[in-house]
Amino acid sequence: GILRTGASRFPMLRVLLSRSNWADRASVDLLQAGLALKVSEYFLLRVILSALCAILGYLITGGDSLGIVVGIIAGAVGFMVPGAYIGWLKGRRIQTINTQLVETLQLISNALRSGFAFTQAVELAARQVQSPMQDELNQYMQDNALGARSEDALLALAERTGSYDV
Repeated sequence: GILRTGASRFPMLRVLLSRSNWADRASVDLLQAGLALKVSEYFLLRVILSALCAILGYLITGGDSLGIVVGIIAGAVGFMVPGAYIGWLKGRRIQTINTQLVETLQLISNALRSGFAFTQAVELAARQVQSPMQDELNQYMQDNALGARSEDALLALAERTGSYDV
């Protein structure tokens, strides 16, 4: 959300990645994919998977000079697989949110016509829709309850969802 959701378990990696554009993009991608991973954890996962794939590729080919080339290629593939998986999760989540958006807007609109305040209408809609839209509306209400302006909380919701329609 708008407020930081916790410190990294790997402060050294956090410091190294804090000045990186890649870390900023990865943070947004993780939010849009609906994962609770920190950027440092995600990076460490990618590095470990890359190393495991490189070692496995090297060992499978028998450890000769071809094994080094295969190991390097397998390591690169291992580094890219989590990114592809995040992209797939992100696309699936955005598609689900877009599908739920019509129902959510109808619920909010009906509640507003009934005389509810906007935050009450969002709360009512959050109780009636399924995840992931429910999670996003609950995060909006939490941001709002912790003192964020409604406009900022809505902009954060739009950024988290990654949906053009939101």
